[in-house]
Parts: sequence; C-alpha cells; structure tokens
Amino acid sequence: MRNKKSEYLLIDLNSIDNKEIARAVLPRTERDYKEALNLFDIFIELHPTSQNPPNLQTSKGFLLWIALNKHGRIEEKPTLETLQGFRRDFQAGMRKYREFIFTTEHSATLKEV
Repeated sequence: MRNKKSEYLLIDLNSIDNKEIARAVLPRTERDYKEALNLFDIFIELHPTSQNPPNLQTSKGFLLWIALNKHGRIEEKPTLETLQGFRRDFQAGMRKYREFIFTTEHSATLKEV
C-alpha cells in the first residue's frame, strides 16, 4: 500500500452498479417458497387483524397456525425441523417475491419459537 493519499488511484463509483447478484433457485425450492407464500395469504385472509408484511406477532401466529394445520410425514404433526425448514422457505419467499426482508432480530426470534 502507498503511504500518501495523493499516490492512490481513484475510481468512479458511479460506474459500479449497486445490484445484488440473484442466485439461481431450483424448481422444487421455488415451489416451496410459493407454497409458503400461498399459505401465508390464506392465513392473512382468515385472520383480519394480522399484518402484511408481517410484524412479529403475525409471524409467530402464522407459524403456530402452520404447526397446528400441517400434517407430518413422520408423526401426526410436523417435526421441529420441518417447521424450521418451512420458516426458512417463508422468509426466503418473502424476500424473493415480495421484496420484504426480515430483520435479524425478527428472524432470531422466529428461530426460537
């Protein structure tokens, strides 16, 4: 590195875009995202006091509703791992298709529910 500011080369930040690279999503994963969002839309219709985009109360209620209404493959109800996977699909779907990003604190709280 150089010692003096005058020795550094400058760049034009206006020539650099500010776009994130969109990752490719497998078709099955995309279906999972859309299924989670479809179920969220149903939840919103059935629960008029819920909020869209979801606040923490709505998110917790939605995951509880999913846990109570979803059937498990191994047991009668879905396992914790299944629900955590569903939560990840829901959050990823909200980001990809609805441009809503959950805060770190919101996500951390949902992981503990």
